[in-house]
Amino acid sequence: WSVGFAGLPGPLEGEVHFAPPLPETLVRDTVGLLEDVETPLYERLLIAAHTVGLGKAPASLADKIAVALRSFDASLAEVEERVLHQLVMVLAMAASDCRHVELARAVENFLVHRPSLPIAVRLHAGLTAYGAFEEESEWIGSVVTLARRLMAQGLDRDQAAHVLFVLTTMCEAKWSLRAPLGAILARLRASAQRL
Repeated sequence: WSVGFAGLPGPLEGEVHFAPPLPETLVRDTVGLLEDVETPLYERLLIAAHTVGLGKAPASLADKIAVALRSFDASLAEVEERVLHQLVMVLAMAASDCRHVELARAVENFLVHRPSLPIAVRLHAGLTAYGAFEEESEWIGSVVTLARRLMAQGLDRDQAAHVLFVLTTMCEAKWSLRAPLGAILARLRASAQRL
């Protein structure tokens, strides 16, 4: 239950905190790993993000992960596609788990500036990261912004249909999303229906 509930968005999950604090030695070792330039950055980020999922991480550790992610400048061709998809999802879950807005924003920027990533990965990782927001208004604003940013990059028919399905499903679960996403959903419907 600790793992399952910890990853849900703050406004949906109700701010219930189950996870115990991470041991100080584990935090210290993880910070040391993040600073180890001998290890590829994507490996350091993946290990650090997995560590955050083991318990309640201090904000200082999430800060360091966000800074490291922002410095990620390796060509995506250097990272196996499967590993890259895992990396962004685990980073998104880490941001959500520790309710760290800056890490969520770092994940969002990483996703939006890499259009070569599949749309499903960018959409689902972004939405997962937004679990960092405890205020529903901030969460809704972020969901709307992500949808706009992804649409601005151009979506083909199948991509538009996928985004439409996900956002429509979210609107069924959370009615407060309907009005803010109304215009976006209309555009997605038109894109998904074009030949």
